[in-house]
Amino acid sequence: MEFLIKEEYKEKLGSLFTFHGSDKATIHDYYLIYASIINDIQNPNIKIFEIGLGTNNTDVVSTMGTNGKPGASLRAFRDYIDDSYIYGADFDHRILFEEKRIKTFFVDQTNPKTFSDLSKKINLEFDLMIDDGLHSPNANLNSLAFFKIKLNQEVI
Repeated sequence: MEFLIKEEYKEKLGSLFTFHGSDKATIHDYYLIYASIINDIQNPNIKIFEIGLGTNNTDVVSTMGTNGKPGASLRAFRDYIDDSYIYGADFDHRILFEEKRIKTFFVDQTNPKTFSDLSKKINLEFDLMIDDGLHSPNANLNSLAFFKIKLNQEVI
């Protein structure tokens, strides 16, 4: 499937994913989808939320392995979109961080209460929400329930 988007936008996002250590432009072609979606959003201060920061701790079920770069895609999104605000959440407390225009939080996708707690900490609506976390049906359903209340309805 080819997306109708300027080639330089796709390449810019793909390069940023690769630069920051994400597999979203090397092993996977997610950058094509994300570039298309982001460039359709009309909000000049885009807010993106992603579950799954990419732990490199091998004692966590959803590990990327020791060579993984936690937060790589969050940094790529931040660098791709000027004036954006990027939020992330993960189960592994050890990889949570805060940087310029990036904040991360704890969430256990298998526990709906942690989504309620997260919702109280982040009183925002998001323009794009991504679940790249646990990859199991019950976790994905909990994420979708959270996304349903936090997604900016104007961008749908």
